[in-house]
Amino acid sequence: IDIIKHPNETDGKSTAVQAKLLAPQDVTIYTYPCIPELDQSAENIVLVFPGPDAMTVEELWEHFSADGKPRVKRLKATDGDPESHSCPIQRVVFIDSTWNQTTRIITDERLQ
Repeated sequence: IDIIKHPNETDGKSTAVQAKLLAPQDVTIYTYPCIPELDQSAENIVLVFPGPDAMTVEELWEHFSADGKPRVKRLKATDGDPESHSCPIQRVVFIDSTWNQTTRIITDERLQ
């Protein structure tokens, strides 16, 4: 998980810090204008942001399912060998800012 935090976002109001505390090896926080290096050819990166062309969670699930049908059953941590379970989404990017600050980040050409 990559979180792009607006430089004026108040740390006390941000949930990015809690995510980093809960999963320190899996969460990286960037302060804009610094953003993570993103492979433009990769199809397994998801930017979570509402917009007119955004997919719903259900559409995203269908997009990544092998047969085009949404998966009904969720895998549990206790289901067999954890190494055999793979998520088609390898990277998730969140923008952490107020709505007024969001435009500056979401229009950055590196995220397009």
